[in-house]
Amino acid sequence: MAKYESVVHSIRSLRGRDFRFLWISDICNSLAEQMEFVVLSWFVLIETDSPFWVGVFVSLRFAGTLFAPFYGVLADRYNRKYIFLGVRTSFIILSAIILYVSLTDGLEIWHTFVLVSIFGCARAFDGVMRETVLADLVQKEGLGNAAALTRMARDVTQMLGPIIGGFMLSQYDMNYSYSIIVIIYSLAVISGYMIKHPVRCSATSSRSILRDMSQSLTYIVNHRLLLALLSIYVVLNGTAFTTNHGLMTIFSLEVLETGSTGLGILLGTYSAGALVGSISVAILPNIQRPGKVFMIGTWIWYIMILAVSQVIWFGASLPLFALAGFSQSVVMVMLTILILTESGEGYRGSVMGVRHLAVYGLPIGMFISGSLAGIGGAPLALIINSLTGMLIIFLMQVSGFSKNLWIVRH
Repeated sequence: MAKYESVVHSIRSLRGRDFRFLWISDICNSLAEQMEFVVLSWFVLIETDSPFWVGVFVSLRFAGTLFAPFYGVLADRYNRKYIFLGVRTSFIILSAIILYVSLTDGLEIWHTFVLVSIFGCARAFDGVMRETVLADLVQKEGLGNAAALTRMARDVTQMLGPIIGGFMLSQYDMNYSYSIIVIIYSLAVISGYMIKHPVRCSATSSRSILRDMSQSLTYIVNHRLLLALLSIYVVLNGTAFTTNHGLMTIFSLEVLETGSTGLGILLGTYSAGALVGSISVAILPNIQRPGKVFMIGTWIWYIMILAVSQVIWFGASLPLFALAGFSQSVVMVMLTILILTESGEGYRGSVMGVRHLAVYGLPIGMFISGSLAGIGGAPLALIINSLTGMLIIFLMQVSGFSKNLWIVRH
């Protein structure tokens, strides 16, 4: 009976009809996105036989983050549900275009780069809207559980999506794979359409969008806690996220001397750790000190990265990568809770827009990390990244810039 009550408590947010449909929509959208990434990246690699162009393809997926603050302002000015559905409908349209061109045997590399750039803009917009709408549909006391369940769904799709996409591509062809992707994107829109609750939004502003953006940035700068959170997020993207977004591949080849199967196990272990982290947050009662958990989780994440850099045996690396994934998931759930609860309703979309702009620290960090790995190997890059991240956050703490995070209550 106690176990049953624990399970019910861990998924309590799903009792809300609107959040349940949002959650299903997120699962479908994320699953299709992960499948699509595998199919397109494989197409680029086969057509060009060049890792360089694969790197260009990956970078273009983040292009839209540059416009994230603009997306955030739109989320605060207009009906969020309609924008949310419009953005997710664009995924159907773009993937259908790729499917059509592929069916006519006319798909070329330049088509892929153009469309993935547009996809990148839509993905960034979707990220802003997803988290903004989440806060509109869930009460403050249930926000932690809802954020954890949302993260858990993404962790699962990040494990299953590439596997399903790779399997379909190997067993069938690109046309069949993209037909399934279009269908799954359509299910995401249908689920989102089922949301009935009127999503809150500010009245349409008579001011220009640029002026609203300026006012939103002023709001963030004057809100010390939000500014600290967003600053730490930039640091995390530039130093910690580089581990599983690129350095793990180099590390597995150079140090652990594994093939593609070994790399898959490492990535799967990292994602499994992340899944356990999101589940752990979901089953906990309301966390009273999310800021404290956020900071402790950040330090553990960096320590695990530093520990990984010293490992030369494949078996010993697995629990360290799992703990790194666990820490990452906890940190990201806490970050979402803190930003959404600290943001004023009229500025929530704008704040989330700036948060997604911070993601651009990842491609910059990967460029630096790749250069370091080329000079001294992946372990050197991991060491420098972890020590740099810890030093910056330590200086932010001792200077008083982020001290309020330790005492903030939910």
